Amino acid sequence: MNNKLSLGAKTGYGMGMIGECLAMNTFYIYFLFFLTNAVGINAGVAGTVAMIATFWGAFTDLIAGTRTDNSTNPKGRRRPFIFKAAIPLGIVTFLMYTDWSIVPDGAKPVYFTIAAMIFWLALSFTDIPYVSFGSEITDDYDERTSIRGISNIINYAGMILASSGTLTVVAMLSKDGGVGDTAAWSKLGLIFGILTLAAYWIVVGTSKGREKPYVRPAEDANVKQPGYFKTCLEVIKIKPYRHILIYTICAYGGVLLFTSMYIYYLSYNVGMTEGQSATVMLVYCFMVMGVSAIYGKIRIEKKNIVIGATMICGIALCAGKFLPVGTVGVYVLFFLFALAISAYFVQIYSMVYDVCDIDEFKSGGGRDGVIVSLFYFIGKFIGGIAMAAVGWILEFSKYDAASLEQTPQTLSGIASGALLLPGILMIIGALVMVKYPVNSKNFNALRGAIDARHEGKEYSTEDFEELLK
Repeated sequence: MNNKLSLGAKTGYGMGMIGECLAMNTFYIYFLFFLTNAVGINAGVAGTVAMIATFWGAFTDLIAGTRTDNSTNPKGRRRPFIFKAAIPLGIVTFLMYTDWSIVPDGAKPVYFTIAAMIFWLALSFTDIPYVSFGSEITDDYDERTSIRGISNIINYAGMILASSGTLTVVAMLSKDGGVGDTAAWSKLGLIFGILTLAAYWIVVGTSKGREKPYVRPAEDANVKQPGYFKTCLEVIKIKPYRHILIYTICAYGGVLLFTSMYIYYLSYNVGMTEGQSATVMLVYCFMVMGVSAIYGKIRIEKKNIVIGATMICGIALCAGKFLPVGTVGVYVLFFLFALAISAYFVQIYSMVYDVCDIDEFKSGGGRDGVIVSLFYFIGKFIGGIAMAAVGWILEFSKYDAASLEQTPQTLSGIASGALLLPGILMIIGALVMVKYPVNSKNFNALRGAIDARHEGKEYSTEDFEELLK
C-alpha cells in the first residue's frame, strides 16, 4: 500500500464528509426544531420520535459494519455499498423534512418516526463503509491524521450549509412563514438530499482503484467465523478502544446535547434573530475549519489535544450557565466548542483507525467495519438519548413553541440543557482519556512489527506491550 497520498486523493475521500454532515448534522441540529416549531409536534413527543429513530440507526450501524466486513465483492468491500445506499439516502432526506397535508396530525409522529428510521438505515449503509474505507487508504499514523484534518475541513464546509445555511435557505424559500413554513423545509430537504447523494458519489468516483477486495487468509478459510456480538466483545477487550468508547459516551454525549439545544438557547436565552443565529453558526464553521487545519498539521500527541480541548470547553460551558452571556460570550463559547468538536472529528476518528491496526496485530485484522460500526453505534445510541433529553427538558421546562418569549423556568431549563449538562459530560470525557495508552512512538513500533510479520521477519513487542493488554 502507498502510505503517502496526494492532496487530491485526500480531498476526494474527504468529500464524503459533506454528505455525512448534511445528513447527520441537519438531523441532530434541526430535526427536533423542525418537528416542534414547524410541524407543531409536542416537544416531548418530538424528542421520543428522534430517540427511536436514532436508536434504530445505532443498530443498523452494527449490521452495516458486519455486512461490509464480510463482503467478497470483487469491486471492493466498501465502495459498492457507498454507491448504492446513497440513492435511498438522498430520497428519504427529502421525505423526512416534508410535512404532507394528507397525513393527519395524530399520525404525524408515526410518519416522521418511519421516515427517520429509513433515513438512518440508508445512512448506515452509506457512511459506515465510507468511514471504514478511511482505514484502508493508508496505514501511516500521520497520514491518517492528515486525512481526518482535511476531511473535517470539508465536513465544515458542509456544516455551513447544515447549520447556518439551513435557517438561511428556509427563510429564503419561505412565504413569510419563517421557520414555521413547512413547504420551505420540504424544499430544503430536496436540496440537501441531492447534495448528499452527489457528495458520496464523488468519493466513489475519485477512489476507483484504491480499494482492494478483502481476501480471507487461507488458514481461516475453513474456520467458522465468530458471530457479530462475539466479535464486538473481542474488540472491546482492546484497551485503547475502551477509552475511546467511554469518551464517546461522555464527551460526545455532551456535544450532541449542546448541538440539539443551542438553537433554542440562542433564540430565547440570548434573544438572537434567525439571521443572527445563522451568522453565529457561519463564523463557528470557519472557526472549526481553521482549527481542523491546524490539528491536521501539528505533531502534538492526539491524546493531549483531545484532553486539553475537551476540558477547556467543558469548564467554559459550565461557567456559561451561571455567568451572563452576551453576544461576545456566545462567540467565545462557540470558539471553545470548535476546539473540542474538531478534536473529536480529527483526533478521535484517527484514533479509531489506530485501533484497527492494534486489532490487526492481535487477531489478524479484517474487522475494521465492526470497530467503526460499534464506535458509531455508541455515538448514535448516546445521540438518541441526547435528543430525547432535549425534548424532555423542554417539556419539563414548560417550553411553548408558539410563544416568542419564554418563562424564567423555561429559560433556566434551556440553559441547563445547552450549557451545564454538556459541560459536565465533556469534563468527565476529558478525564477518561488521561490514561489512553497510544502515542506516536509505540504505535510506530506496532506498525513496524506488523510489516515485519508480513515480510516473515523477526520482531519484538517490547516497545508496545501496553497496547496489547
